Amino acid sequence: MISYIGIVSKTHDSEYGVSFPDFPGCVTTGRTLDIAFEMAKEALQFHIDGLSADGEILPTPSGYGDVMDTGDNIFGTFMIQIDIPSPLRKAA
Repeated sequence: MISYIGIVSKTHDSEYGVSFPDFPGCVTTGRTLDIAFEMAKEALQFHIDGLSADGEILPTPSGYGDVMDTGDNIFGTFMIQIDIPSPLRKAA
């Protein structure tokens, strides 16, 4: 099992948004927090499956302190941890 951090954000007139600091461009939304969490798991798994299929090396997961220290994460955001099965590696 491998875990990556998702950043959850919401404004008063938006859905919950989830982004992944270790995977720029991997984002999703959900009307409720529960839906956003489920969509985040699906989006991250889809993104990782694509990288693995392309032979890309997955980044080492960032720690909570690393994510918060970037300065991009301000009030109104919080972090969630998404656990996914480790991708299968093909023998060369």
